[in-house]
Amino acid sequence: MIRSIALSAVMAATLAGVAPAFAQGGAVSGGATCSSDSLDCNPRPRGIPGASHEVPGDPGYYRPDPRPRPPRPPHPPYYPGPPPGYYRPVPPPYYYYHEDRISCREARSIVRSEGFRNVKAIDCEGRQYQFRATYRGRRVIVIVSSRSGDILDVRYR
Repeated sequence: MIRSIALSAVMAATLAGVAPAFAQGGAVSGGATCSSDSLDCNPRPRGIPGASHEVPGDPGYYRPDPRPRPPRPPHPPYYPGPPPGYYRPVPPPYYYYHEDRISCREARSIVRSEGFRNVKAIDCEGRQYQFRATYRGRRVIVIVSSRSGDILDVRYR
């Protein structure tokens, strides 16, 4: 109860200070008593000190500044490169390049065409591909060259 009374007293004091501004008239009250020098009726555009809002021949929209901008300095390179003596890794060996190798799928089809069944890939990276397969009912591991597609070894498990 005391809180609401205090709040209403504060609001009344605030409105009492604003009421004289409404009574004077001007742009706030909606009357036509606005003078041409008043900032309420004729605000100045931002960024241009002393300029009037009403300019003869002004189209009423923003016009860019006719002065050209000075050119920007060039950007430094984004990545200038490693400093001298920096460790550079060795390029991958020749058999890692795609043009020189057959795919794992091609090697698998080569193994199947040689009479192996249930062929599953174990390792398809490096110089040799390894496959798990079945040959005449026995489980084997077949090793295939990744460059030529030749079967290098058949190991019984």
